[in-house]
Amino acid sequence: MSEPRPTGQGLAVASFVLGVFALVWAMIAIGGLFGLVGLVLGIVHLRRSEANRPLAKWGVTLSIVGVVGSLLATAFYVWIFSIAEMSPRSRTTGRADAGWDQWKGVAAPPLVVRTLDGDPLALDSFKGRRVVLNFWATWCGPCRKEAPHLDRLARETDVVVLAVSDEEADVVRRFAEKHDLDYTFALEGQLSAPWNRVRSIPTNVFLDRNGVIQEVLVGGLDFEALHARATAPDRTEPPRPAPAPASPPSDDEDED
Repeated sequence: MSEPRPTGQGLAVASFVLGVFALVWAMIAIGGLFGLVGLVLGIVHLRRSEANRPLAKWGVTLSIVGVVGSLLATAFYVWIFSIAEMSPRSRTTGRADAGWDQWKGVAAPPLVVRTLDGDPLALDSFKGRRVVLNFWATWCGPCRKEAPHLDRLARETDVVVLAVSDEEADVVRRFAEKHDLDYTFALEGQLSAPWNRVRSIPTNVFLDRNGVIQEVLVGGLDFEALHARATAPDRTEPPRPAPAPASPPSDDEDED
């Protein structure tokens, strides 16, 4: 008659098998699930039985490696997808945006945003002064790099820098205070044409003292580029008529 199999030996085998599966599938989330189950079974076996402990230990080890690998892979995928999601809205170099060409020389349409305290702020309240209307966000790398140059422009000239974000007021306020930024920050409201065309940030709209759109550039700019455009002479010709209304570009529209 054969001897009875030691109690709990099946858990060791199961832990080892699941550990192998976890290692093989570590690049996707299911590997982490295999690893978690294998880890639990291996630990239970080691606590309850002296039989087949080396196999159980291998199961625990492989399961841990599989779980860690799955977590790292998941973090990598999240990072890649976040970069992919941000890339259409974030540019590193200022460039002309063909979608805005038809608005050059047009008197800026009404725009009402909210201050960080929640009060309405109309763009036309700055008429008589040059304005840089900056669409940005605190999470945007090129926007963060551009911010000190916008601050310098606001401090050293009479140009109004109006930075508009779709984030929460507290987020914007903390960023401005942390970096000692002294220009005007505001929050988006309901945007009409052409302001609803903004799909990439930072986007800078340069207005002359008559409130006419002189240029629109997408991507972060340094101080020299900002200064040259923000202090350009006012347009001498009468403003052009606004183009016919059109639907704003979709989020995935190719803007290049």
